[in-house]
Amino acid sequence: MPDFRVEAFDPQGAPVLETVEAESAYAAASSLRANGYQVYAVRPTGLKGLFTRGKRALNAEELSLLSEQLASLVDSGLPFAAGLQDMAGSIRNRRVSTLLREVQEDMQRGRSLEEAFGQHAEQFPPVYLSLLRAGEQTGNLPGVLRQLTDYAEGLTRLKYRLQAIFAYPT
Repeated sequence: MPDFRVEAFDPQGAPVLETVEAESAYAAASSLRANGYQVYAVRPTGLKGLFTRGKRALNAEELSLLSEQLASLVDSGLPFAAGLQDMAGSIRNRRVSTLLREVQEDMQRGRSLEEAFGQHAEQFPPVYLSLLRAGEQTGNLPGVLRQLTDYAEGLTRLKYRLQAIFAYPT
């Protein structure tokens, strides 16, 4: 298992640097959060972390598609795990479809939504997973998913606006 350097605040508020051995960065952060730490950075250490290639992060369009589909699923009232399987089969984007299938399989194994998405933490912005966790814990998952849809759509608009700004001089 790889080692991760975790920067956090302990329960008393003092800064802490820990090296944690875990399956993923998410698992390393989760183990410290369970002990009352406030984690703000997780980085792989050593050569393993430098040369192992994880999955590429979802781009703004993929985040927008995923968020919109998840919000629609929750609003529909269908069972979540079964809905994920149907959704994965209907989405044309192969990366998002594969991600949804893996999340659905994790949920079938008994993992929570947070844990299932946390297995793919390298594919999401940190705020995305934090908001998913908050929505699941507070029972406001539909509201949080709508906010995440707005967030992802805002990222997409920003990306296109920046492309237009940089393309204009040429």
